Amino acid sequence: MIYKNIPEFLYRDDDPNDQDTVKRIIESLGVKPIIVGTLAEMEDKWHNELVGVATDWQIQQQDSSGADELLDLIQEYGFKRPMALLTGVADVRDLKKQYGEGSTGQFHSIFNKEDALLNGDFENFVKECLVYGEPVEEKLKVYCNRLEELKWTNKPIEWLISSIDTSLELNDELSIYDSAKTIGDLCNIDYVKSLNETTQNEIIFKLSEKIKHTEAESISI
Repeated sequence: MIYKNIPEFLYRDDDPNDQDTVKRIIESLGVKPIIVGTLAEMEDKWHNELVGVATDWQIQQQDSSGADELLDLIQEYGFKRPMALLTGVADVRDLKKQYGEGSTGQFHSIFNKEDALLNGDFENFVKECLVYGEPVEEKLKVYCNRLEELKWTNKPIEWLISSIDTSLELNDELSIYDSAKTIGDLCNIDYVKSLNETTQNEIIFKLSEKIKHTEAESISI
């Protein structure tokens, strides 16, 4: 594939099979994959124009982790784009406690690698990276496409609001209940843009959090 003036995504993993899988996913989205196996290669290929970064947690025959080394890099370079941590550990709760996930964490997403590469969660993360910093309508397209893939658009709006901690004022919460009955109603860009900026951002945050881990969600519902 010939690359020219297209977004670049950096992924570090020392497993050749997973490297190939990730490369195919990234390329399918029209993004240039920069796939490296070592920490030295990751630092050598680093630049702050990357649309996003992900690393496997484990590093073969080393005491350090890909997560710790990546966090050192972003602190050194002041990288502000989304980052993901992938791991072979089935239960990622301990890693979430250690590093934090989401808007208040050190990583945007922490995934079980096997699940995320198969069920679309990692692909959706790359899509999120592409619209990071874009207007609300561009972000909404990504999330609503994923909601349709998961067949979640007919779920009641309470399913979204009640399951995630919120900073919305009560009146803003009630306005969503009054005007939107299903998750699919939030995919009406004219409706979302009619809300105040705080509410728009909260909706985007909630959709992002809800679709981040489809495997966990499928177990809980």
